[in-house]
Amino acid sequence: MKKLLIVLLSIVIISFNVYAEDSFDDFSDDMSSFFEDVEDTNGPVIVEKNQASGLLGTILDTIKLSGHLDATLGVLFQMQGLSKDNMTFLPVFDFNNYLYLTTNINNIFSFRTSVLTNLSTLQSTAGITLNEIYFDYLLLNRIYLTAGKKSYTWGYIRLFSDATEYGTGFDARGNTYAGNLHTDIMTNSINRISAQIRIPVWTGTITGLGLYNYNLLSAGLPSASDFAFAGSIEMILGHTSVNLFGRTYASEDNSNPVVGVEAKRTIFGADIYGQGLMKIKYKENISTNIDNYIYGYMLNYVTYNELQEKMTEMYNTTVSEYLYNNRFYEKIIATGGFYRTWETADPTIGVNFEYQYIYTPSTAVHDSRIALQFGLKNIGLKDKVNLGVLFHYNFVQASGNVKLAFSISNIVPALDWTSGFECHFGPYYGNVPKLLFTTYLKLNVDY
Repeated sequence: MKKLLIVLLSIVIISFNVYAEDSFDDFSDDMSSFFEDVEDTNGPVIVEKNQASGLLGTILDTIKLSGHLDATLGVLFQMQGLSKDNMTFLPVFDFNNYLYLTTNINNIFSFRTSVLTNLSTLQSTAGITLNEIYFDYLLLNRIYLTAGKKSYTWGYIRLFSDATEYGTGFDARGNTYAGNLHTDIMTNSINRISAQIRIPVWTGTITGLGLYNYNLLSAGLPSASDFAFAGSIEMILGHTSVNLFGRTYASEDNSNPVVGVEAKRTIFGADIYGQGLMKIKYKENISTNIDNYIYGYMLNYVTYNELQEKMTEMYNTTVSEYLYNNRFYEKIIATGGFYRTWETADPTIGVNFEYQYIYTPSTAVHDSRIALQFGLKNIGLKDKVNLGVLFHYNFVQASGNVKLAFSISNIVPALDWTSGFECHFGPYYGNVPKLLFTTYLKLNVDY
């Protein structure tokens, strides 16, 4: 019973500077992703017919090629104060072409790859990148296997999961968080090769995932510490989706394990969701670190009496008080919010709000911030106009930023026009507002 109380108590405890490059991309991203999730393939698919026979012929007959091209041409102006040294004017050109190849040989095996050709004047990048290459396999008509290079996204959080917008956090002193903890614990999965297994159970799914940085192969054969592992148990309980998850990190990541719990439910048409994350402390030397005695107790090779004896010896306290005093974790993050759209008639209206609390015991910093996104879609000019507002505020810094975006879709086929304004304000910016203006044309073509 005592062990159960310790585990439950641990779970209960669970329970900005944005650069011009990111800001420019975010205006279009915010407008397009606010109302719907974008699939990789939206357009017509080209099917290559082949006359080859046998297995090769079967494979060639199932190959599907598709792609997406987006090109941006515009200007960006940024200023902070009236000094010319703090004013920047930049022409902008971004080109991205995604080529997708998929094949479904039968109902149990499929293969997918995507290649990105990119050119960006703002980010000073140019090249060809293999984004994804992986296969899916259905074993025994029940177990789903995936292996290769693939991007994964875990979690119900919508706004504070955006690594571009919120990936860099700042504490009350304006310092970057050490080992910033994302609400999506799979943010680095695209840079890894991985193997995933999913098993449907009852009303949900049990998932296991292993990740490895393929760039380490140049240094020799991999060791156990080069691998990271993650797992989740997601179930539908009543009308509520509940997910327990966690992951370890490879030695190169220099990060402690993360565990979390989240829940989501739809009430009166609104998605209500919340998440708690804990980054656990871990040290190799179990003879001097009490945290590993707690690990040992959870894994049944340390008794409760041994744990309490060590706790009294080192800290002169009880196990419960030790956990309560925040010595068992490195960082906790609690995030909650709601998302609601009204689509019964034009214009479509969308609102998304989130609150996030972050506590780092080592620096005794309590941080909290909010994010609010509001949008109108399909208004005026034959339902081609979209409006968006994004507001972010950090209460500890008393600083934040606001974005306003206006776009007209399909001014000519496949071409959109967007203009936006952004303002960063507060003591973090020296009480001198940082302003950004941008306008651009964006071509989107699916083929």
